[in-house]
Amino acid sequence: MRSELRKWVKHFNARGHAGRGHTTNDTQQMVEKAILLDWARVLKWRCGIHASEITMNANDPPDAFAQVDGVRCSVEVTEIVKGELVADLKWVNKNRGPDDPRVTSRRGDFFDKAQWNRDEFLEALMERIRAKQAKSEKWQEPLDYLVIFTAEDWLLPGDVSEWTRQLGDLGAQSIRHIHLLMDYDPKDPDGYPLFVLR
Repeated sequence: MRSELRKWVKHFNARGHAGRGHTTNDTQQMVEKAILLDWARVLKWRCGIHASEITMNANDPPDAFAQVDGVRCSVEVTEIVKGELVADLKWVNKNRGPDDPRVTSRRGDFFDKAQWNRDEFLEALMERIRAKQAKSEKWQEPLDYLVIFTAEDWLLPGDVSEWTRQLGDLGAQSIRHIHLLMDYDPKDPDGYPLFVLR
């Protein structure tokens, strides 16, 4: 148990920013399954929709399958993260020794770069939707659920709520349901803010 916890903590801290969504080839299915388990819990509490039997798909796409109210559904997981900030942090930290403190997005110039505005967020959201729409078209199958996850520390649920109300047509007609799940927030009654965009 303790070694598993250490593995998660080391993995989350490795990126220096929005670590909960961080995946590598070795950890992608582990991280995505954890995100989907949180999504399923909040979906049940908030929407009364029961998602269970989440099974990661070794032959991606899709990332996973789930029983949603008794129907087998395809599920894709993607992440909104400030990729340029992550790259900058990686570059700054690459020559640090194991005992040197890592630079993160919690202070200094990197803190400023971690802030979000409406246009930046909506563009990042639509880019993730367009990318998964293209994948669905290439796959030649409709996608039942797209779960967009973000662990961005300075992307606030109140802002996201306001900004997503301003969304127009999402396009992506081959994606039946689009949900945005944010990382744990103690102020949220269900623990994880969930926005049902379609």
